[in-house]
Amino acid sequence: NWIGLYQDTESDDYSEPDGGWMWIINGCLFTGEPVAYTNWASGQPDASSDYAVTNFSCSGCWDDMDGNASQKWIMERDTDEIDNFIVLDTTALDFGECPIGGLNTQYVTISNVGTVDLEIADVQSSGADFTVSETYFLISPCDSSTLAVTFYPESLGEQSHVLSMSTNDPSHPIIEISVSGTGVEPPDIDVSPLSLHADLMTGDSTIQQITISNNGLSDLVWSISVEDTNTSSRDVGNFLEDFDLLGEFEGNVYYMSNYSTTWTGADEIIQSWGGVGFHMATVTSAEENYFINMATNREVWIGFTDQDSEGEWVWVTGEPVGYTNWAGGEPNDAGGHEDWAHLWANGYWNDHNPNYETRFVIESGSPNWIYTDIDTGTISPGSTQNIYPVFNAKNMLYGGEYAADLVIASNDPDESEVVVSATMTVTPIPEISVDPLALDFYSFIGYTNTRHITVTNVGTGYLVVSD
Repeated sequence: NWIGLYQDTESDDYSEPDGGWMWIINGCLFTGEPVAYTNWASGQPDASSDYAVTNFSCSGCWDDMDGNASQKWIMERDTDEIDNFIVLDTTALDFGECPIGGLNTQYVTISNVGTVDLEIADVQSSGADFTVSETYFLISPCDSSTLAVTFYPESLGEQSHVLSMSTNDPSHPIIEISVSGTGVEPPDIDVSPLSLHADLMTGDSTIQQITISNNGLSDLVWSISVEDTNTSSRDVGNFLEDFDLLGEFEGNVYYMSNYSTTWTGADEIIQSWGGVGFHMATVTSAEENYFINMATNREVWIGFTDQDSEGEWVWVTGEPVGYTNWAGGEPNDAGGHEDWAHLWANGYWNDHNPNYETRFVIESGSPNWIYTDIDTGTISPGSTQNIYPVFNAKNMLYGGEYAADLVIASNDPDESEVVVSATMTVTPIPEISVDPLALDFYSFIGYTNTRHITVTNVGTGYLVVSD
């Protein structure tokens, strides 16, 4: 039987498999009562779906199930009438320190759990430095709206004010939200150098340095991202004939092979394509793991291995390792030969041996040829911080010119973004593979015997064979 428990994938505490579960309020899914008591069956929830049933695998215990499944349901009626229908996710906003001339925007989610339209009117702030995105709006039953509140300080010092609004909720005709923030002297960013270049051979890498200085009078909060990546590449059309499209996630496109092979076999196939912008999937967040798990609905290889050094797991792209999702007791290197990661159908990871065959997932986007050691930071007044971009011509990059912008965003009100241009020239190199390395010409006198040698170029430059 269905019960009124669901998993809110947008909630702050959402994580698979047991984060973000909430009780329905008045039939509305988006805003639920917090869950205190649970009675999950053994091994449940297992990230198979976002809705709960009871009496499924054992009497009185719960399981998560696809919301499209047909089940009977249990309905509960409140003994008291619900005479209020407005729900706010917060009644106080603290903007902290904000530099003069800068701004800080936060959000209030207002939900209507009633049965008629909720009217919000006359939204206003008692302080001129706090502004709102809307002063009047309607919210349909079982719907919500987000109100943006912006702090734009024009003077130094702490400010505390009240944001008020009128509603047609009979129990809450007036709603008040406290807002506070402190205006401070602004930071002043300086970045050096403003351009970087690297000349590399295929397979090489190098590290360079960017220095961020804060010449202002308050903390400089910064972040860096790689944008406008422009790379050499080759036509990938023929390579994808044996792959099924899984979909797109955060700008990258994912495919799954329609055949099985070993992890090293999959890696060799991708490497042989040479610079087409694909690599075995790297899973760097719970959201990406969930996307791949739901799209494949089976076990698949991912681009994670400790084949070079036992216990030191690395992504095939060389990017930093942060998120992992190993199953309990994994990785265990069973038999001393499990150095390659695959994702089980339940979303958890396991290490496996070199002979195991299954399908694999590839990820597109521009080759990950440049990345930084850190991507956010805070610099106190008069201080500096170094960032170390890595130029990476590994992973069989094809020869050619590569360019990208390293965009440094900060809370400096005068320079909210500073762009460092990065370019790389890659010289391709050939790599010969010969099979076999020995020939046996056993034959009878008077007869001929022919054997074949296969010469393959597994590198990125043209291979010239002579004599």
